[in-house]
Amino acid sequence: MPNKQTFTELFYASEKTKEIWKNHSETMKEIFRQKVIYMQLLLSTNELSDEYKKREWKVGRRHIWGYNTFNCDTYTNSGLMSEDCYELLSKMNVTKAKKLKKGITDDHYFGTSLAAIETKTSLQNSNYDIDYMVNEWLEQNRHLFARVTVLKKEHKHDSILRPTKNNNYTFEEKNNFAHYVGVSPLVPYDTMTMIKKDPSGYHRWLNSERQNNNSTPEEMYGDLAKFIKL
Repeated sequence: MPNKQTFTELFYASEKTKEIWKNHSETMKEIFRQKVIYMQLLLSTNELSDEYKKREWKVGRRHIWGYNTFNCDTYTNSGLMSEDCYELLSKMNVTKAKKLKKGITDDHYFGTSLAAIETKTSLQNSNYDIDYMVNEWLEQNRHLFARVTVLKKEHKHDSILRPTKNNNYTFEEKNNFAHYVGVSPLVPYDTMTMIKKDPSGYHRWLNSERQNNNSTPEEMYGDLAKFIKL
C-alpha cells in the first residue's frame, strides 16, 4: 500500500527532522554556506575553462553537493523507515536489533544527483544570492538531502528504480514515490521506544509470517536472515 502523503509531508512532520533543525540548524547553515560558495565560484568564474567546470561539476555533484552536503550523516536523518524494517525491528530485543543493522541500509531518498541539481538551479535562479540560499532556501528544501532506512532487499535496483536516459524522474515524481516500487510505505520511528525487549514475541511473529507466506527465512528476508538467529 503506497504512502498517502508525499515524502516532503512525511519529512517535515517527522519529530526527528524537527529535532535536528532545532538543535543543529546553525551548524548546517555554516557548512551549507561553504558548499554553495564553492558552487558559485565553480559556476560563475571566468578563470576556468568551460570544459574544466563541466568536468568538475560532474565529479563533485554527487559527493560534494549530494552525499557530503553537511559533512555529517546526522543532519540528513529523516527519522523515516520502511514499514517492513520497522515491523522487524519493533519485535526484537536490543541485542538482535544490533545484529539486524547488518541487514538494513540507508537510502538518499531523492538521490544525490537530483539534490545537487536542485541546489544548483536554485542558486542560479537567485542570482547567486548566498544569504538567501542559506537563511531561507535551506530550511524549506533540506528534504532534498534526506536519508531513509530500508531493508537491504528493498534497496535493490528493482525495488528503488534508478534514473535512466529514458526516465530521469522529476522531483514531483520522486516526491510521490514513483521510484519506490518495491519498498513498503515509510513510517516515522523512534529507536528508543521501537525496539522492545521481547524476543519470544518476535519469534512468535516471525514463525507466523513464515507460515503465512510459506517461505523460508532466506526467501523472505534474503541476506537479512543469516544475521538473525532464527
